[in-house]
Amino acid sequence: MSVLKSNILPRLTRLLKHLFVGSLTFVGITLYRAGLGRLVARLNRKVPKVLMLHCCEQTETDFTRGLAINATPSQFASHLQFLSRYYRIIPLAELMLGSPPEYTVAITFDDGFRSVYEQAWPLLRSRGLSATCCLTTDVIGNRALIWINEMNWFLHRHGEIARPIVAESLRLSPRLSASELVESARLLNDPYKTSEILKRLRAEICCDPEATARSHRLYLDWNEIEEMAAGGMTFGNHTCSHPMLENLKEDQARAEIREAGSVLARLPGACQVLAYPFGSHNASTVRIARELGYVCLLEVEGTNSPLDLASIGRINVSSMSTAVLFARMEIVEPVKSALKRGFRRARRRHAAASSKALPP
Repeated sequence: MSVLKSNILPRLTRLLKHLFVGSLTFVGITLYRAGLGRLVARLNRKVPKVLMLHCCEQTETDFTRGLAINATPSQFASHLQFLSRYYRIIPLAELMLGSPPEYTVAITFDDGFRSVYEQAWPLLRSRGLSATCCLTTDVIGNRALIWINEMNWFLHRHGEIARPIVAESLRLSPRLSASELVESARLLNDPYKTSEILKRLRAEICCDPEATARSHRLYLDWNEIEEMAAGGMTFGNHTCSHPMLENLKEDQARAEIREAGSVLARLPGACQVLAYPFGSHNASTVRIARELGYVCLLEVEGTNSPLDLASIGRINVSSMSTAVLFARMEIVEPVKSALKRGFRRARRRHAAASSKALPP
């Protein structure tokens, strides 16, 4: 089966999910604008919220454009103002102690973008707040690029050359957008294929990835990390190279987490927090992380009812208004999580009934 055909079902699923989430978001925005925000927040006041951000660029670069990972400084400032008004913003370390107070929110950043230092950190510091930044250690100091940022850069900066190469390699239409091609590469989840695509792009465009990383300084360097740590920022593990962990062999997944942890151990502000790249994990990943001493495991999406440090649900925050953020926190994720729990219970009941019906 071709990649194109194999992606039809995931695309249809994403479309239906988008429509469903859009409807829930509309409900949340309506409640918020009707002045019912505090009442709705009160219903979920005992459930701690954890936010997941990535970069805080004034204008998206070709590395991040279309990936839905950026909140502008003005947007982030509005988010902080809104959160400070409705909730109690605490460090993730305080949440890890268990039994957090009501209306709790913790803030995390993934990947380790330099814009966190340049834009987000001053906004946090001016309010006496801190956050946890989970670092992809291979790119600290801009020695390399995270693969998804590099592929996105090629597709936006050198689209005439890059688009046909990526589309051909994935057996997709070159008419797809850069975002669709990058997403297809992520869903394919083949590290070898991704590596081959990037090698071909570098050769065709005559581009040295290390030189590109150094010249654009997309990520944090060691001095910036030390400065933020001195001001209360903590730093968690986001693996070495940002792979889809669940599809790696056990020894590969262990190496990604362990080697990144060795780098972090030399940094100030390091904490026993692991954020799964793309939220990708399985039972083996969880076991490895716990064996390596990670206490707090951060996922993508989900709620924290009840609070389980081995499975922390996070709300993805990017370019959105405070009304949309409220809807995501208080309507979208709670409803989605409740439905998932209901489906799991239904499957367990069905499995139990089926086993009883089997002849002895």
